[in-house]
Amino acid sequence: MDRVWLNDIKTVFPSFKVITDREKMVDYAHDEGVGSLFYPDAVVFAENEEDILEVVKIANRYSVPITPRSAGSNVVGAAVPLKGGIVLSFERMNRIVEINPVDRVAVVEPGVINYDLKQKVEEYGLFYPPDPASLDLSTIGGNVAQNAGGPSCVKYGVTKDYVLGLRVVLVDGSIIETGGRVHKNSTGYNLTSLMIGSEGTLGIFSQITLKLLPLPSYRIDFLMGFDNVKEAVSASSLLLSSSLHPVNIEFMERRAIYYARTIVSSSFLPQDAKALLLVGFDGFEPLDRVLESIDKLFSKNAKYIGVGETKQERARLWKLRRSLHDALKQVSPTMDREDIVVPISKIPDIITFVKELEKEEGFEIVVFGHMGDGNLHVDILKKDADINEWEEKRHRITEKLLKHVIELGGKISGEHGIGYLKKDYLPLGITEKELALYKGIKNVFDPKNILNPLKIF
Repeated sequence: MDRVWLNDIKTVFPSFKVITDREKMVDYAHDEGVGSLFYPDAVVFAENEEDILEVVKIANRYSVPITPRSAGSNVVGAAVPLKGGIVLSFERMNRIVEINPVDRVAVVEPGVINYDLKQKVEEYGLFYPPDPASLDLSTIGGNVAQNAGGPSCVKYGVTKDYVLGLRVVLVDGSIIETGGRVHKNSTGYNLTSLMIGSEGTLGIFSQITLKLLPLPSYRIDFLMGFDNVKEAVSASSLLLSSSLHPVNIEFMERRAIYYARTIVSSSFLPQDAKALLLVGFDGFEPLDRVLESIDKLFSKNAKYIGVGETKQERARLWKLRRSLHDALKQVSPTMDREDIVVPISKIPDIITFVKELEKEEGFEIVVFGHMGDGNLHVDILKKDADINEWEEKRHRITEKLLKHVIELGGKISGEHGIGYLKKDYLPLGITEKELALYKGIKNVFDPKNILNPLKIF
């Protein structure tokens, strides 16, 4: 049977669209979160919607699993072919189909890279706000599949807030168009929202219509150092309760600062800073009032305030934050990357709990992330620990962490999704009835369970 469906793939698609050589498929056997290799039987590079349809027809005919994939920058195993079958790659479906300044929409294929879209729409005086940390690599299709966030969420929201419509290939080979290019829509069930964050388990995107905003004329960033985490949290609360409306409030605690400094020069920052906030503002008028307000609010309790007014100055400040993951990978190639989210008022509680957990379990835990919306990244580092000890303790640490997050009224994922790595923890945060509804929805869209199986639940 395997030979038959592979023969069908090779018959339908020219050789330059297919890989079946195991050695050439290694890059498609893992993602940024899953180190183990799960090889597909074939990788098919879709170049248009017809290619997607042909793959779906063959997969449906023989009940072969399909794993949709673009850049593979996901960190929860959502793009890993756990049951083999076909990896359907969208690397070549990377066209920006339309940018319409009047309607303020962009129509794109799923393989368009987030940063490339941002740059292109700016030529029209427009702005696409979602900015995941991997924006120079991750694609719009992957962002929609995971409902990706990013630093700018504080002011602008996440990916779901910018998806107006989707063109989706269903597992039976039919095509639906959800939503549209209108900015308001109250017409029946919101199938667009259902598809966002579904991680390729319900359908396959062939085209995405996005909302765009006018591009702000001014931008300014501040990097503020504090003596301790408590002062940084207080500063964040003060910013959120002010009339300044920050774009982002990014947080790094002491260890995160230390590791980022190992690969980024930060001579401008005092060596004894124990916590950092990276705060940004934008607007359509000069931001002089913001400068005055920041100075007035924080000049006494901040150890350092670095200001980024020019593009180069802002890049210098942001490099410290965006280099952190690479720095942590150098120290510990193996880590457990959690992206918890709690009510903003509970941030001090969760940071205190993490530090207690670190002492209790003996593994280093680094905390950083989006303090402005309560979405913190908690990275548990393996370093040189014995693999058996690591496997035993990381599950225990993660479960304790996520249970406490739920107790605080939070959720187990703010922007990374569930995928493969977090599916065992999903029941911690939802009821049995909700889980049954999830499974019922999955069965309606994918009765053979061939769309990205073993993900989410």
